[in-house]
Amino acid sequence: MQYFLILVFVALAVGMSSHLWHGDILIHTDVARDLLVLREMVENKQITLIGPRSSIPGVFHGPLWYYVCVIPFALSHGDPVLMGWFWWLVALLASLLFLYFSYLLTKRLTISLLLTICFVLLEFPSAAGPTNTFFANLFAFVPFTLFWWWYQKPSFKLAAGGWLIMGLLAQFQMAFVVPVALSWGVLFLWRVIKEKKWQHLFTPLFFLLPFSTFLLFDLRHDFLQVNSLFDYLLTNKADNVLYLKVIERFKQAFFMGANLFSVSNRWLNLFVWFIFLFLIWRSHYSQIKNFCLMVFFWYFSWWIVTLSFSGVIWSFYFDPFLSILLLAVGMIASKLLLARCLLFLLTFFTVIQNRGIFAYNSDRFDSSSWKLLSSITADSLSESKVGYFLYSQDQFAYPLKYAFAFYQQEHPNLEAMHFVKQSTTVLVKAADDPNNPWSTSSHWQTNKLNINIAPVYIKSYPHGYVLEKYLLDEQTLNAPVDPNLVKGLEFR
Repeated sequence: MQYFLILVFVALAVGMSSHLWHGDILIHTDVARDLLVLREMVENKQITLIGPRSSIPGVFHGPLWYYVCVIPFALSHGDPVLMGWFWWLVALLASLLFLYFSYLLTKRLTISLLLTICFVLLEFPSAAGPTNTFFANLFAFVPFTLFWWWYQKPSFKLAAGGWLIMGLLAQFQMAFVVPVALSWGVLFLWRVIKEKKWQHLFTPLFFLLPFSTFLLFDLRHDFLQVNSLFDYLLTNKADNVLYLKVIERFKQAFFMGANLFSVSNRWLNLFVWFIFLFLIWRSHYSQIKNFCLMVFFWYFSWWIVTLSFSGVIWSFYFDPFLSILLLAVGMIASKLLLARCLLFLLTFFTVIQNRGIFAYNSDRFDSSSWKLLSSITADSLSESKVGYFLYSQDQFAYPLKYAFAFYQQEHPNLEAMHFVKQSTTVLVKAADDPNNPWSTSSHWQTNKLNINIAPVYIKSYPHGYVLEKYLLDEQTLNAPVDPNLVKGLEFR
């Protein structure tokens, strides 16, 4: 059985790289923005003290995401597919680490392999085009496991390691880490006082170490992030009454945040959890019960703390809990035969539900397909000495911008001007949203570019992209372009 599960794990991991063998990755706005930032860091040899934007205006995640990616970016010369292989490799290493940690907890290799197969199916899809939350999702189980071992037998090293890694993960996803740190800190303090391990009171300082980048940035920018955070807390009141927020959080916690096995029916998924919880409740294994209680404390206290947040709770805020919840299932299954059988059935149900990963589909990434963007770019810059303008409804067009920048890097003799009119000018337009009539490609072209003549060449692509080539007359060539066009990285 174990050899079979190892083969399944290997097959899934390889299957999750099918898009890379076809030269494709997901490069939506946030991925393209990060690649443009990395390009800027490498070309200008500049350091950055902030990472990608957060949900609070004026507050940013830490820069660690960029520093993890900048070396492979430089070595690959910014090739997105090679970056995709790096992200895939990181996901593979995280899976092996999860296998090791789950084995240390359960002492059963079969259970650990089943859990790791589920981990692969949950986490590997994000490697196709990850953002800064990727590392928080992959490694959230590490600080939890360290703190569990610390709770069993308090050790200064375990406490320091747990707090440090949690602080590092905050660089990637503050919305997950900060509420967990606040709630866990209360239980941690209680345990320290009970055990009289007074030196452990200093270990939360390790949590603060990774926040030094936030402090340095604010010291250099008149406490921009601190002021933005206080402005947000003072001006954004709860947008609904408390009991409605509680109901909303309850639905998300039970129906969205705990689906580990691709069970589409939310009530059936809840029933699966009921079986696991019923089995552990009827058992006499106190250690397993305590482990599950700690998991549920982390999970549900997070939802309670977020009641103070009036904004939308997006799924990527609580996705890091998936690996931790998997460990709870594994601990139950390690001692109870019925739970092991259920885990086995659910694992292979999940594999069957995700069987499509083994075949590459050119439409998998829709309008964010690197392969599609590269094709559009090659057609647009098929001749030298052209000017080009790129449009998307959000006005940023980051995926197109990165595709054009990379193509020009690979073809240094190509004389193409970004957002500058030339005798031959190319416009590439992403699809408009029919529900948003206030921002359209036609308005952008006529009012911002002052191009009102007919194109000499038009080519349409999948997912609404259109390439238009113009031979500009003297009047159109000299007509001014709106100086407020978003030409670079205006949106972090």
